[in-house]
Amino acid sequence: MGQNKDYGDIKTLIEMYKAVAKGKYPVPWAVICWVLFFIFYFVFPIDLVPDLIFPFFGFADDAALFVFILTRVKKEINRFKNYEAPKQIEQKIQDLKNYKNKNTEEKQ
Repeated sequence: MGQNKDYGDIKTLIEMYKAVAKGKYPVPWAVICWVLFFIFYFVFPIDLVPDLIFPFFGFADDAALFVFILTRVKKEINRFKNYEAPKQIEQKIQDLKNYKNKNTEEKQ
């Protein structure tokens, strides 16, 4: 995975969970479980390689687990992108109409 693509997936994952929290997007329980598992693993002070004792390796195992989980939920991330795409297009069209109306009003 490319670094920029991973960042986009992380951003999409955050947006997806915002939509889930608002009840606007249904997501399979398996995806919720994977993400919750990562959150608890990352926050919980006891893990495979303790962060305080082995700082670099401790965070490296957290990062590796995150990449593993991200690959597990990738299918759902792509489904969410397809779900959101028409809404984003509609929003851009509306923004263009508003911009056009604003410019027309300024000229008059």
